[in-house]
Amino acid sequence: MREFAADATGQREQLRAERAGRGERALPPAEEWCVVAWRLDAAGFAAGSAEAWRAALALEPLMPRAHLGLGRALLDLGDPDGAASSLRAALACQPGAAGLGLEPLLDDPDEDPWYPLGLAEHAAGRLDAAVEAYARSAAAFPWFAEPLLEAARAHLARGDRPAAAAAAREAIRRARHRPDLRADLEGLLREAGGAPESITK
Repeated sequence: MREFAADATGQREQLRAERAGRGERALPPAEEWCVVAWRLDAAGFAAGSAEAWRAALALEPLMPRAHLGLGRALLDLGDPDGAASSLRAALACQPGAAGLGLEPLLDDPDEDPWYPLGLAEHAAGRLDAAVEAYARSAAAFPWFAEPLLEAARAHLARGDRPAAAAAAREAIRRARHRPDLRADLEGLLREAGGAPESITK
């Protein structure tokens, strides 16, 4: 069995061979690169995934999900400035993409550019921009606790304990069925000077 290719070109060759073996038609070039990028991302090869997303964008510069994918890959690669630029491009190109019939973002948290943008700005030390992005994500997905958890951390880093406590309390409400997050959130709330016992279970 052939070893799984970690680079974009090799992975594209494997994808083409698999589809040909099943008698399937070739994908449109930009879509093909997207599939390659998703496969590499799922396998943990961020550099190859970024390479594939860039190839997709060379063909379809207004593809929001390719900008989003590239931003996430660059975040994984430790490039928060590059990630923030790509994620802002994902948001900026959506109106033009709609006119071309390209798939929009924000259908679900997996297609949310605001949360990874917050992570990128946070990693770059731009805390005000991070808080703004986390707030946009939290507003778009009112059941999603992670943006508020990270917002609480950013508020604490800014020295704004009341805002951190408010974000942590709301995140705890959203995460009432998420015991994996509850301990971290209660710790943040205590650090911000709040009392986890005051939150309705």
